[in-house]
Amino acid sequence: MAPIIMLGSVGNKSMGQKIAKEIISGNLAACIYLNTVDSFSIKGNGKETIAIIKTNDKKTNSILDVIKKYKVPEFLTIPVSGGWDKYLEFLDLP
Repeated sequence: MAPIIMLGSVGNKSMGQKIAKEIISGNLAACIYLNTVDSFSIKGNGKETIAIIKTNDKKTNSILDVIKKYKVPEFLTIPVSGGWDKYLEFLDLP
């Protein structure tokens, strides 16, 4: 097991809550943070909801399968190189 952080845009808060509930109820992530932020990009400005998903590499494909159902294209998987041992154990989901 290798801990990872998945980071991406989930469109809006309502969609983010649906995605988060499905991922958590499927025991695919230890926790998910949703935050609506001001967005500035070359495509324009506005509001978007960002999801931070804390999980492990064994769950990545299953989480991406959930996310794809909602047609959310913006997700990155970021490896975690270290952290508090007890917390890293928490991310080792069954």
